[in-house]
Amino acid sequence: MKKSVRQYLERYAEIETQILTNWPAEFQQAMLIPAKNEDPQLIERIQSFCERQTNTLLLLIINQAEGTAPSDTNTTLWQRGLNSGTTIWQQDHLKLIQWQNNSALLLIDRFSSGLQIPAKEGVGLARKIAADVLAKLINKGFISNPWIYSSDADCTWPENYFKKPTASHRNQLSGLGQVSDSSLNEKIVAAHFAFTHGPEQNERVLQDAQLNVQAATELYEQSLHYYRNGLSWAGSPYNFYTIGSCLAFRVDAYCEVRGFPCRAAGEDFYLLNKLAKLGHVCYLDSQLITIESRLSQRAPFGTGPAVTDILEKQLDEKNYPSYHPQCFADLKTLMENSADFIINQQGEETIRSALNALGVQKFRRHLELQNSKPEQFSREFHTWFDGFRTLKFVHYLRDHYYPSIPMAQGIQQLQQWQKSVTER
Repeated sequence: MKKSVRQYLERYAEIETQILTNWPAEFQQAMLIPAKNEDPQLIERIQSFCERQTNTLLLLIINQAEGTAPSDTNTTLWQRGLNSGTTIWQQDHLKLIQWQNNSALLLIDRFSSGLQIPAKEGVGLARKIAADVLAKLINKGFISNPWIYSSDADCTWPENYFKKPTASHRNQLSGLGQVSDSSLNEKIVAAHFAFTHGPEQNERVLQDAQLNVQAATELYEQSLHYYRNGLSWAGSPYNFYTIGSCLAFRVDAYCEVRGFPCRAAGEDFYLLNKLAKLGHVCYLDSQLITIESRLSQRAPFGTGPAVTDILEKQLDEKNYPSYHPQCFADLKTLMENSADFIINQQGEETIRSALNALGVQKFRRHLELQNSKPEQFSREFHTWFDGFRTLKFVHYLRDHYYPSIPMAQGIQQLQQWQKSVTER
């Protein structure tokens, strides 16, 4: 294993990686799921999936915020996991449960008193603990697949879920680097699965209310597609989805960027943003994950809060506010003429104003100090103008020049522009 993995595990990995002594089993592949107040039926779903895959390790980290009373739901979920098979290894707050077909469940308790997660670090820390543990097991040779699969409790996975990304996905690559590189497989550092939202599997949900939640979730999903399509049309190398339940990443790349950031939300976005600077992010369009449409406040922003907002405001495609497509048009202009805007300080006022707000002067000083050569400029620019600054750029244009419009109108205009380019 690469030096970066060993150094990460020694210096930056979470404490759980230090108690994996006398580990008893080997696996082909592994997936992690953070769980917080989930229905205990989750155990049966993940067990059924893993046993069909065979030789699979499912890491379930049950967590809740620091200072809260242990949740009955979390306690029941933990007990259901323990009862799902035979405990073959345990160390402190980690327990390994043997399942059929050489598969197993690794339970990590981060919900009991004294083990809870600081509220500000939330799901980011939960994912980091889980991914760090899997990185350690991969490094020790107990898991042969060097890819870590990150998902969530509200998902249903395809039977080809663990099929590794390869050069066959050439047309679905984002990130930095040369796509024509002969070692393309080695340049793919992360992947995002195709996804859709389906009805919640919990039978206790009232049918009429669930239909409303499903419609609201589909509307939010449409907004995700619209933003990604806008970035793709503009030519941004950061035109990938960032949904924590639909990710996979190479262990060496994960360690090189020092793992998941410990945040209450957005940890998936920031991890992919860093990974994309190392290589390519692949979109797995033939491996579809279905995510339950449900109301959730497990994170301060994201799908759950967005769906709640849509329902409260009774929004639909005709009045759901979204980015004006001119934001993407300006981004496209910047992508195609970045040297003019950055080095020559020329071009449209809207774009130059947004760049100034993002601190472009500091980036210019960096270029001067580094004495960067012209052939290095493109990578330097895209490393600075990353996915986070791209989002801030679009938001600045929205707030100062192009107010939001109904999403249906924006989608229609963007499709017309895409069509006109194709017909040229």
